[in-house]
Amino acid sequence: MKKQQIWFCVVSFFVVALLSLSGLKAQNLFFEKISGRDANPVTQIHGIAKDSIGYVWFGSWNGAYRYDGKTFDFFYHNPKDKTSLPNNRIVILFLIKN
Repeated sequence: MKKQQIWFCVVSFFVVALLSLSGLKAQNLFFEKISGRDANPVTQIHGIAKDSIGYVWFGSWNGAYRYDGKTFDFFYHNPKDKTSLPNNRIVILFLIKN
């Protein structure tokens, strides 16, 4: 009986492993170093998200940065502008689908 249990566990392990590996697909990843004045937020990044348009957003204690693949745009709290961020401390980023 014990031998059958061990055999069942070994076969079950391989079946589960094969099923989980069959869903994996190879990914072509591309990394590019971003350098220059625009890439230096001088702060820690607390959140990263990519929106449906393709912008990559970075949240920091100094505000939010939007990267389009070439340049950064910086969004921050401006007390004279009611459409600006309510404050500069971005802790987490959420994407909302329209």
